[in-house]
Amino acid sequence: MPFFSATAKNNHDLARGLAQFTGLTQIKTLFYSFTGVLIQDDTVATDVTTNQHQLTTLSLTTTALFPVGIDHCLWGVILCDTTNVSAQQLRFARTYLIDTLRQIFAEHANDTIQVWAALDSTQLNQISHFYQLLVHANAATTTKASLVPLNTPLINDDAYRSMNQALHFIHDHIHQSLSLDEVAKVAYLSSSYLSRLFKKYLQTNFVSYVNTQKITLAQKQLATTLIPIHQIATQLGFSQTSYFTKVFKQTLGITPSQFRQQNRISQINQLVSQNTWAAESSHMAINHPTDHWVYTVSGRFTSTPTD
Repeated sequence: MPFFSATAKNNHDLARGLAQFTGLTQIKTLFYSFTGVLIQDDTVATDVTTNQHQLTTLSLTTTALFPVGIDHCLWGVILCDTTNVSAQQLRFARTYLIDTLRQIFAEHANDTIQVWAALDSTQLNQISHFYQLLVHANAATTTKASLVPLNTPLINDDAYRSMNQALHFIHDHIHQSLSLDEVAKVAYLSSSYLSRLFKKYLQTNFVSYVNTQKITLAQKQLATTLIPIHQIATQLGFSQTSYFTKVFKQTLGITPSQFRQQNRISQINQLVSQNTWAAESSHMAINHPTDHWVYTVSGRFTSTPTD
């Protein structure tokens, strides 16, 4: 489905409309378009990277998410803080938002402007879980064949094999301190040539690639365990916790402590899941099923226990 693209005037009109809505209802509200525009507090922000980071720092405890479509194209979502908001108020909010959008886009037919009923947490989790399953399955399929993206135009078969050998070594030894020289020797390449392959085919340098893999693993540990941060840093091959914290913040825009605080619900859910299983299965001589954690370097974590 294509994304609808609004004009600058449309965005500024919506900013004023949402500000009026917030003033009227005292419901904190923002809009995020899937083209990267963030509208919040009567302002329009268009820097995609800054806006994505801003979304990760939101402090909304309870939210309602209204998908918005125009001309049968998905545009974005309106997010409302629904702390102490009744179902009746939520229905009023949707009606108000529809009227606001119809005034802003008066040149469009009313039936082409849609604000869906708010998605609840269960529906959002189902959508997120489905997407993560697709990502995980695709990643698993790609990894079995090779770690280099399948659409990567490698120079020759030797370069392809050497690059994959280097990447497999990195993944197998990601908990260690890794150097370009060490990995180059394993792949039977010179350090300078391996460095060029990383930049040419993965659009990143060796250090950034390795650190990104380490930070991805660190997110899982931070979100699902109470292991001290300095121990996580050591387990991932960082000689100094301060350097680990620096790399983590450069990658995600927040510190490990802040990330753990934002994802503490994952820890609670994990403990509840384990305790529930223990209570129900204490009489059975079987092993606890392994949880499969699906995660990305920029996203939160979901646990999908196997049968």
